[in-house]
Amino acid sequence: MKYSRLIIFYAFCLIFMPAASVQLDSLSYSLGYMASAELLSGDTGLFTSDADIKGYISGLEENVPSGSVVDDSCYIKNYSIGVMQGGYIVNRLAQTSVEWETAARCIVWGVRKVVDKSVSLPADTIGLMKRLTVLADSKALQMLSADDKCDRYIEYGIFTGLHPELQQLIDENGGSGIKADNIHFARGIIDIIESMIPSSAYDLGRSTGKLLIINSLVFPSFTIDDYIKGVKAALRLTEPLLSQQDMESVVEMAFGKREAANNDREEKKIKSGNKEYVSGDACKVKWRVTVKPVADPSDCPMGLKNDYDRAIEQVMDRFGIKEMIQFRFSGFMKFFREPAVERGELMKLIKSLNKKMKQGYKLFCFRSLSGEWTIGLASEKDGFDAQVGEVVVDIYNESQPVVGLSFVFSCKVEQWAEFTKSNVGRVVVMEINDDAVMAPLINSEITSGACSITASSVEELERLLNL
Repeated sequence: MKYSRLIIFYAFCLIFMPAASVQLDSLSYSLGYMASAELLSGDTGLFTSDADIKGYISGLEENVPSGSVVDDSCYIKNYSIGVMQGGYIVNRLAQTSVEWETAARCIVWGVRKVVDKSVSLPADTIGLMKRLTVLADSKALQMLSADDKCDRYIEYGIFTGLHPELQQLIDENGGSGIKADNIHFARGIIDIIESMIPSSAYDLGRSTGKLLIINSLVFPSFTIDDYIKGVKAALRLTEPLLSQQDMESVVEMAFGKREAANNDREEKKIKSGNKEYVSGDACKVKWRVTVKPVADPSDCPMGLKNDYDRAIEQVMDRFGIKEMIQFRFSGFMKFFREPAVERGELMKLIKSLNKKMKQGYKLFCFRSLSGEWTIGLASEKDGFDAQVGEVVVDIYNESQPVVGLSFVFSCKVEQWAEFTKSNVGRVVVMEINDDAVMAPLINSEITSGACSITASSVEELERLLNL
């Protein structure tokens, strides 16, 4: 899924960026360079020869959006929401299934039936919702044959492509009278999923080219030609026209201006009792933030895996949990869907189980934005810690509060950069005053000292601020 990380940039927060020089749009060039440099630095397995690099460039140049598409606001809006939906689908699949790539391809086949207008209504949708319930039951799903599984995912793709609430999604994201179009929406789903499971460098370039329309939406001054120049420089086909530092500065400034413009355009507020929070508010906190790598099964003491498994079994027995699902990205993380589990009781059990864990390792537990509980095992060596005294409130959604708390490790910027660099590709757990709050996958080094966490309710916001 890492192939698309730098292709798409916050698709629905628009500002108008001033154009750079006529000769070269430095932002477009920098985006192309940085996205492609990351592809080379990662272990994609797609760039093993000069032919692969040429294939990627060909796929990119042959599939960039035309001027008429870029100017079509209906296409861009529906397509962008499709991209968001496709990204959500793949992230969920990757968390819950070791066969996520196969499942994703089957979903694409279903969505493509919407694009090709080959869905037979109502024949293809009669009884659909009942059949799709098997996708939420991992045991029942595993009992199906490979062909039957694919059929269910194809049907899910059809259902997703026909999205009955698409108009509402467009309205919520500022549709401004734009009509819903399932074909454009479905194309966005297909392109983002295919960008995450490419079979060749050419396929990756093809998907990247199609997705450049999102950059045109986010940055109205964006120029495809200059983006491709940046790509070629990163792939060492031409000499760089800007230094690495200049390119990082250009991108950072662009996103800083977009964020400032968004804050100026709309002041978002939420209330908690008699207290009101406004997006952009600074709040005082007394946090000791620690970040530790999640334990690696390939580099752990003998018997640690058995200790972890026994702890998981005790949690399941104590709360009557029928199933825990393994995270794809870590052998020492599992999650379960039991919203009725009381936080205090669960944390009390985790604390008692930690007394039996081997020295240098610690169980952690937190609740995700979607209400799922995650239990993992962290290594207490080579961690990062810092004091945080102030956080900035960012309100993403007022009606169903989703709030971000952003902060900077101002006194430990270099240490944070070194920690993130040494843990690229690993899952880490962040604790605030010994309370685990999230376990992200580190995609790249963070040189700015910045970090943020998200609360999905006013109650969770208050809990975090009072830790």
